[in-house]
Amino acid sequence: MQKHPEMMVVRQPWDTGSSAREDPYTELAITVVMTAVEDYIEVLKTMLKGDLTDNEIHDCKLEKRRLEKFFRSKDYEFYTAFMSTEIDPEAIIKLCPIRAKERLEEEKKKEEEKAKEAAEKAAKEQAEREAKEQTEGKQKNNNSTADKAESEDAQ
Repeated sequence: MQKHPEMMVVRQPWDTGSSAREDPYTELAITVVMTAVEDYIEVLKTMLKGDLTDNEIHDCKLEKRRLEKFFRSKDYEFYTAFMSTEIDPEAIIKLCPIRAKERLEEEKKKEEEKAKEAAEKAAKEQAEREAKEQTEGKQKNNNSTADKAESEDAQ
C-alpha cells in the first residue's frame, strides 16, 4: 500500500468523514479504527491525569504500545483500505496526545463548573434557611409581644 506522500489526505483521526451509510465492510473498518483511536486517546488521557499506581502506569504503557503497534501494522492498512480516505497512522500517533489533553482540560472545566454550581446552590439554600429562620423568629417575637399585650389588657 505504497502511496506518494503528496497524494495522501490527512484528516483528524476522530473524523470519520461522510455521514452517509456505507457498506458493512467500510462501517466495520471505520468502527475498528475509531475504537482504536478512542482507546488510544483514553490511555493517553489517563496517563496525563497522573495519580496512578505502578501497575496502572505499566498497564497504560502496555496498552499505548499495543495501539501504536496496531496503527503501524498491516492490519491497520487492511482496515483503512476499506475507507474512502486514508488516515496516516503517524498523524494519529501525533494528534491523539493533543486531543487527550483537550479532553482532560474539558473534563476539568466541567468538574470546576459542577463544583461552582454546587457551592452556589448550597449558599443559596443556606441563605434561604437563614431567611426562613429569621422570619420564624420575628413571628415568634410578634406572637409573644401580642400575647404579652393581651395579658396586660386582661389585667
